[in-house]
Amino acid sequence: MHESAVTTLDSLDALREQALQLAKDAQRQLVFFTPDMEPAIYHQPAFIESTLDLVKRSKQTQVRILAQDTRRARECGHGLLKILRHADSQFQIRKLTVEAQLKNTSYLISDDRHLLRRQNTGDYRAVCYTHDRARVKDQLEEFELLWNAAILDPDLRYFTL
Repeated sequence: MHESAVTTLDSLDALREQALQLAKDAQRQLVFFTPDMEPAIYHQPAFIESTLDLVKRSKQTQVRILAQDTRRARECGHGLLKILRHADSQFQIRKLTVEAQLKNTSYLISDDRHLLRRQNTGDYRAVCYTHDRARVKDQLEEFELLWNAAILDPDLRYFTL
């Protein structure tokens, strides 16, 4: 049994490294809540490769991204968008349609154990909770409510052709 831990991150490099580690460690799912798919963090070759590996691993794996706006991701040719062409229902991106109280929050969840959370998307300070199922469960429940109210982003339609 792993002991839960809390790690504070305060730089873009540390944030990228932690996000990559969570993607590599994921066995079943990755869940993102993000304002714009944050290319500075997630548009990194190793992260994209780890995410694609997760999707290819099994038909039971899942990656879900809930974004407020995908324009910036489309403009930069975000590598995660390219996975849409290969992953049908295992890889989904939805657009937030409700005004979420968390609009300045960003997080990444790996399976039901790890949570990388930023309170202010304007900087790269974050907290990573590892092996903290209770905290992750609460965050996943909140995500599910937002996910169920979200829509498929019509601007991403051409990525799935």
